[in-house]
Amino acid sequence: MVIIHSLNIQINEIITYIKEHYNTINSIDELSNHFGYSCFYFSRVFKKETGFSIKQFISSLKMEASINNLVIKNNSVLASHLKAGFLSATTFSKNFEKQTGVTPKQYQKSLKRLYSFMKDYEQIEKISHSHYENPVKQEINSKCVVTLDYPSSYEKGVSFIGLFKHPIPNHRPIVGKAVVGSKICILDNIPPGNYYLLACSIEKNGRLSDYFVLNKALRCKIDNGITFPKQHMAIFNLTFRKALPEDPPININLPKLLFDDLK
Repeated sequence: MVIIHSLNIQINEIITYIKEHYNTINSIDELSNHFGYSCFYFSRVFKKETGFSIKQFISSLKMEASINNLVIKNNSVLASHLKAGFLSATTFSKNFEKQTGVTPKQYQKSLKRLYSFMKDYEQIEKISHSHYENPVKQEINSKCVVTLDYPSSYEKGVSFIGLFKHPIPNHRPIVGKAVVGSKICILDNIPPGNYYLLACSIEKNGRLSDYFVLNKALRCKIDNGITFPKQHMAIFNLTFRKALPEDPPININLPKLLFDDLK
């Protein structure tokens, strides 16, 4: 048993451990015992430090693995869910559709069509499109301005910026925007609530897998939640970086989200 004296200080190590062993972790009790803590304390501090539960995190890791199996390895739906650690085909299909918006079979069938769409979209010199999950008319038009910084050698393609209910991007954003050729993004018509500002960028002229398995996409975020409405316009700067071992997966089908919005 590994004893950690300060759980919140070691949270990145715990996340890395879960990423490496999620397929063999049988219970949260087992995981908390490994690190020398009670299940209640371990779960509470993990949620406080990350914003998401251990169960949500493990589920997202399994989903990322299943997407990888479908896209890169071209496995069958059955093989994908078994290799990812889902014991129930029904649970797998339900969770998959919840996170990506389509069934596993539909996801696999749409890859080439959406890849072609993304290749065309990223070639436009300058374009942007907003997504509103639940569009409503508001008396106060809450908005935030986001400036985007990229590595100097990075071939900028399509960047996705969004406000999410949770700091793990395994669900559609409340408000989001896809941009090409711009370092400024404005998110407007933001409904009241507390959200997390997350972003990722897919390098131009990538392979098909680069648009769907997003572990190689650049990403950035604001660590703390943002509450809207605000008395003044919220302004943030995001600097894109490579994914870190402790970063959670990005399982949203971003090409489909953009394609459906533009349709």
